Amino acid sequence: MYILNLRRILVIILLSIVFLVSVKSQSEYSEIYNYVNSIDIKSNNVSVVASYFANKFRKEDERVAAIYYWVANNISYDCKEYHNNKTKVFRGRTEEIINNRIEKWDEKSVRRTIKKQVGICEDYANLFNAICQASGIKSRKINGFAKTNYIQVGRSKFRTNHSWNIVTVNSKDYLIDVTWGSGFTDQKVTKFTRSYNDFYLFTEPEIFINTHYPLNMEDQLLQKPISAIEFGNLPLTTSSCSLEQSKLLPKNSKHSAALKKSKKYDI
Repeated sequence: MYILNLRRILVIILLSIVFLVSVKSQSEYSEIYNYVNSIDIKSNNVSVVASYFANKFRKEDERVAAIYYWVANNISYDCKEYHNNKTKVFRGRTEEIINNRIEKWDEKSVRRTIKKQVGICEDYANLFNAICQASGIKSRKINGFAKTNYIQVGRSKFRTNHSWNIVTVNSKDYLIDVTWGSGFTDQKVTKFTRSYNDFYLFTEPEIFINTHYPLNMEDQLLQKPISAIEFGNLPLTTSSCSLEQSKLLPKNSKHSAALKKSKKYDI
């Protein structure tokens, strides 16, 4: 009986700590969010947009949080482009030529996205990347595979289907997925619903790896990178969970049916 009561006390203490940490996290960014909500950026120039954040926030993490929030709340997912999008293949005689063509394509993506305020994951990542760099934050786009459905658990072969970012803040790398932070779509990806969340802002690598597998293993940011087979066997972590209260959905679990019926799909 004493052991059971002690366990209950420990659980209550742990839950209290989780609650306090989450509240602190929200209050930490609330002033940043209030500032972003108060500004009305009319310009389509990346440098001008970046200046609103670079001039306001000296701390790099706050600057990144502001950019993440602005992109997530001002860019809508382009469901039509999602269905029309085709795999792009860049060719050239040398690696330098290929990289130049990719760079030009990304620049075009940024201009189109900031002007039309719509885009797919690659566009979100390109725009976030461009604003970060223009505001003095080291950032790069990461391509890879995103696990979005329980039926993908157990697979070991994947094709590139998603883009996200890695930023360097105070000499440390962090994982960012502003697309998934902006909202969700219906199952057929015909309607986008904006629903901001900061789950994918500075997400721990140990959590991020449950759903994101980069082309380059070192971009996992894990001390011990895992193989594609190991990634395939990892459970699915939903974006509505906190790090401490993650809902892990292994294949054929009792939660699978509930997820299948869900109308929210990460994009």
